[in-house]
Amino acid sequence: MFQVPIYRESKEEYYQYLTERRDREVEDVIRHNKERGLDQDGSYEKYLRENPPNINPDKIAWNYNRIIGWIEFYSDGLIIKADLWFIRAKRVSRELSRVIFDYHNKIGDVTSFIHPNNEHIRGKIRKFLDDLQRGEYGFKLDHYYIDSSLLLRNLEYMDVKKLIDDLLEKRRKRDA
Repeated sequence: MFQVPIYRESKEEYYQYLTERRDREVEDVIRHNKERGLDQDGSYEKYLRENPPNINPDKIAWNYNRIIGWIEFYSDGLIIKADLWFIRAKRVSRELSRVIFDYHNKIGDVTSFIHPNNEHIRGKIRKFLDDLQRGEYGFKLDHYYIDSSLLLRNLEYMDVKKLIDDLLEKRRKRDA
């Protein structure tokens, strides 16, 4: 039905880290030049401090190189459920390579469809994501960033009840 990505850190934290890393690299170049006796008049140092290398978010795509898992929402027709897929690693570090994702487990039931309307369903999904971010489902996701922004933006315009009703109708026709 829908997936929600999980990241090691938020977009702001990621770009803050890149800025700090860039600043350290600039300081290393300046220190290296001083140790070697280069840049005697300090013009290169002044230039680097005033014009550090630009961090271009379009070229360093946070949403593609920092994903460590996702939550998969689906319905069996009567209940919206959520499963967790997460990186297979002893430690989730900044520099990940050869990433393999494993199905971890069903997280829980989000909401049932006994006379709900779309507002009820949307509210339950929002509450589920908030509770999950706080670590209330037994998974230690509270220090990772669950990026539910796209789902929540689209959820306002989706007729989730109709999606579920259509799914149930297709099953009835298939089983008949």
